[in-house]
Amino acid sequence: MPKALLPLRRPGLVLVLVIAVLLAGLALGGCGRSGDVETVAVVNGEPISRDELYAEMYAQMGQQTLQELITRKLIIQEGRAQGVEISDADVQTRLDEVIESGFSSREEFQEALKAYGLEQKDLEQQIRVQLIVEGVLGKQIQLDEAEVKEYFEANRKRFGQPESLEARHIVLKTREEAESVRSELVSGADFAVLAREKSVDPLTAGGGGGLGTIRYGELIPAWQKALFGMETGLVNEVLETPSGFHVVEILEKHPAVEPVFADVEAKVRRELTEKEITQLYPAWVDSLWTKAKVEYK
Repeated sequence: MPKALLPLRRPGLVLVLVIAVLLAGLALGGCGRSGDVETVAVVNGEPISRDELYAEMYAQMGQQTLQELITRKLIIQEGRAQGVEISDADVQTRLDEVIESGFSSREEFQEALKAYGLEQKDLEQQIRVQLIVEGVLGKQIQLDEAEVKEYFEANRKRFGQPESLEARHIVLKTREEAESVRSELVSGADFAVLAREKSVDPLTAGGGGGLGTIRYGELIPAWQKALFGMETGLVNEVLETPSGFHVVEILEKHPAVEPVFADVEAKVRRELTEKEITQLYPAWVDSLWTKAKVEYK
């Protein structure tokens, strides 16, 4: 769902990954350019060149970024040595999972990349390296069924489907405007038409105010309580957020679904394996560095 004008509890997984890519590539992104005298700022008539900016970025982050690039290269080499092959289809499958977990649509995902000045290939490269790590270290992990079931029982809620709802809203700048719109809706006005005409939420106005699916746990507690406490099919009382005044209609509610072990066993195994990999990773990377021959130029 478009979430810009609703108060979220936390950023999606994709956002975390995008930031990781950004930090890994930013410092060295422009280093090594010569003859670039483009001005990035002017202070009391004196320019700061792009070269100065990149030099400062390199001084502050260059060594750390270089270490990360070397580590990435060592991981790729180790994967090749152990016969771990990651296909483009493997990367695409994981990317699809990441998008689904953090965004309501591919369009929203692309907008996030654009906001960080990144391309999809940047994230795909990060995913490929992660899959190599999983392929190499995954060979060292043996999980028995009892261990998997125990983890499932301890984390049962996470493997089910939380309560969710479908909703749409119209966002106004003042309470008076919101109450006026609410009165029109109660009198039979078309919700989608009013959303397109009057909502100040650029993400949802064009689509008639649709918010898509909102899962329990995605919003901060106060707003979550308000939305999930609303009645279905009615134009509810105006809801105030830092973004404005929301006229909300709950279209449909879906109860929570308890997980069945057989249905989610593969997901449980994967999550447990990833936890084990996280524990093994630091020592494994240290071992790659120990046996590597790295020449600094």
